Amino acid sequence: MTEQPMATTTTMMEIKVEVIARETIKPSSPTPHHLKTFKLSLIDQFAPASYTPLVLYYATCGGSSYEERTQLLKNSLSQILTRYYPLAGRIKDPLFVDCNDDGVDYIETRVNCPISSILKQPKSELQNHFIPIKFKESGSGSLLLIQASFFEYGGMAIGIYTNHKLADAASFTTFLKAWAATASGFPDVVSPDFTAPSIFPARDDFQTLPSQVYEKPPQKVAVRRYVFNASKLHALKAEAANARVQQPTRVEAVMALLWKCAMDASRSRLGLASTNPRRPSILVISADMRPRLVPPLPESSFGNIGRPLVVHADDESENEMNLSNLVSSIRESKLELSKNCGVSEICGLLMELGKLQMRGGEVDMYTHTSWSRMPLYKADFGWGKPTWATIGHIEVPNVVVLSPSRDGEGIEAWVTLIEEDMAFFECNKDLLDFATINPSALNSLY
Repeated sequence: MTEQPMATTTTMMEIKVEVIARETIKPSSPTPHHLKTFKLSLIDQFAPASYTPLVLYYATCGGSSYEERTQLLKNSLSQILTRYYPLAGRIKDPLFVDCNDDGVDYIETRVNCPISSILKQPKSELQNHFIPIKFKESGSGSLLLIQASFFEYGGMAIGIYTNHKLADAASFTTFLKAWAATASGFPDVVSPDFTAPSIFPARDDFQTLPSQVYEKPPQKVAVRRYVFNASKLHALKAEAANARVQQPTRVEAVMALLWKCAMDASRSRLGLASTNPRRPSILVISADMRPRLVPPLPESSFGNIGRPLVVHADDESENEMNLSNLVSSIRESKLELSKNCGVSEICGLLMELGKLQMRGGEVDMYTHTSWSRMPLYKADFGWGKPTWATIGHIEVPNVVVLSPSRDGEGIEAWVTLIEEDMAFFECNKDLLDFATINPSALNSLY
């Protein structure tokens, strides 16, 4: 179904985004009858009722025309949906997806500025102009929405919005990789593995449990972007090392630093002196279980196949909360992860997290997710790799998302906190010693 160009426009900071076309893209071949019902897994049941946003910016497009690019995107999307057929279906029940080939929403927009206006000094609130958020709210029920935005002088962005009930970040990027490979004409595209629901079967008695819903908080949320380059990461890892963890990973070191700075900000806002007991804090890390299961699942496994890794910091000793000790706490929790991957353990943990969330202001809870090893910069649809790959605007506080830098050696971090905490966080000397605040995404380093 193709609609006529629409007159809808969005204006912010003199940037106008006009919707020029909208289509429903369906699989190029009908889904076989025996695959029409896709069962969700236990972990899918607990997944948040939200969408995962990603924007890929291409400053140059190899000389290909607008018509060539948009036709290639639509044709390859239709082809890859035959393999990722649940994405073209609809969630009709808490326990399954109806793979009815209703299709995915595909939107094209025209932007009234060059792409450099967005990339020179990235702003979080501008990212949502290039993600089809308002079309998700239109009631089509699409589990995947794509927005192709065309800038003046040839640059473009591809915004991808995927329902978290069906796919975690690893599944999301596996689909992206397969779509780009199809567009580029590679014959050996890996098909998704759909065995996760048989390993973690959904439970009928959990149907009435509410999913996690990320509601907009009453406080204003501030969003900041930080980049850790290779040399700063090396120095940070050295600072975080200790007798128990002599070689911390880049992600462990960055997560520990950002967690420590967030805890310090919370204490400063509340006026807690260093002699007072530390406010309880919990770090929840989304951990991929694919390589940790026995036997391990392939990278192509589709669905939500992760579990939260919960790290506590509630010791009254100030020394216990230093960087190296926080790294040790994260490492110790990771080592316990492979021992607790069973269905009963995951159920218990998810229920425990729900209770912790109910405690509200009694404890500070932070959620960290790492995309730093995901091949976001390999998404070449035939006109080159992305100039910048980033998440959409986040309006939930106490969230950190790590992603790779373009050179693969650094880490980019988006951090959200309530405004009062961010005022202290962004002035933290420990943070500023290692991170660069919002550098240009056009810089060759990234």
